[in-house]
Amino acid sequence: MNPLGKPEPFDPWPFSPLASSGVSRRARGRSSIFLRHCGKGRRALLGPWFLAAMACSPAVRALRAEPNVTCPGDPASLTWDASMAGGLTDTPSTAPTLWVPNSGSMKVYPQVKTTYRLEVHNWFGSDAREVDIDVRSSFPTKTLGRSLSDPSARCAQDQVSVEVDLTTTGWSNDLVVQSVRLPDGVHRTLHVEHDSKELTLDDQNRESNALTGSPVLGRWILSTPLTEGEVCSSPTIPPSLGLAVELSCAR
Repeated sequence: MNPLGKPEPFDPWPFSPLASSGVSRRARGRSSIFLRHCGKGRRALLGPWFLAAMACSPAVRALRAEPNVTCPGDPASLTWDASMAGGLTDTPSTAPTLWVPNSGSMKVYPQVKTTYRLEVHNWFGSDAREVDIDVRSSFPTKTLGRSLSDPSARCAQDQVSVEVDLTTTGWSNDLVVQSVRLPDGVHRTLHVEHDSKELTLDDQNRESNALTGSPVLGRWILSTPLTEGEVCSSPTIPPSLGLAVELSCAR
C-alpha cells in the first residue's frame, strides 16, 4: 500500500513552480481571478511590490498527525490547512510529491519514522511546515497518572482515586500492555481497574502481568486506601497517583 495514499486530481497551475510554461486562455482566466483575489484588484497590483507580496504571500497554517506515535504500518491521519494548494512529501520518500488542495486530510501508513512536509508556492514566495510520525516496535515504560488536584480525583472515607482517560489520545490503537508495576519510590498499596479487570500492587507484589495483552487505550482508575489515622487532607497522602506501564505493539 502506498503510505502516502492517492491524491485527489489537482491541477497546480498557477500555484506551482512545476507548472507548465504554456499559458492558455483558461489559465489566463485563472490567473486574473487569482490576482484580483490576492491583490484586491488589478489596480492594487500596480502599486509597490512589497504591498502585493504582503497581501499574497502563501502560508501553511497547520499540519498535524494523529496519532503521532504508531506501530509499523498502522494508519495515521494527516490534516492540514493552508492559504492555497501545495505539495506534500514524505521523508524517507515512498512516493512522488502529491498535489493537495489548500485544506483536507488523508490516511498514511508509515513503516518507519517519517517526516511529512507540506509546501506552498506562488509568485510572491513560499511557506512550509513539517510534522513527524514516530514508528516503534517497542516503547519505553510509560507512567500513567493524575494529580490529586485533577477534577477526576475523588476522596472517600477509605480511599483516594483518580481516573486516567486514554479513550481519546494521540497513541496508536495497536498499543497493548505488557506489564504494570508501582513506580520507583512508591510504597503505598495501589488498586488498578482497566479493561474490565482489577489488580492490586504493593511492596510485596510490585509488578503484575494481569493486564498483559489489554489495550492501553481506555479508562484507567487508580486508587489507594487511606491508612489508619489518615483523612482526605492528611499531608501523608501523595500529591498524585501513578502506574508504570510497559507497552508493546499488538502485532
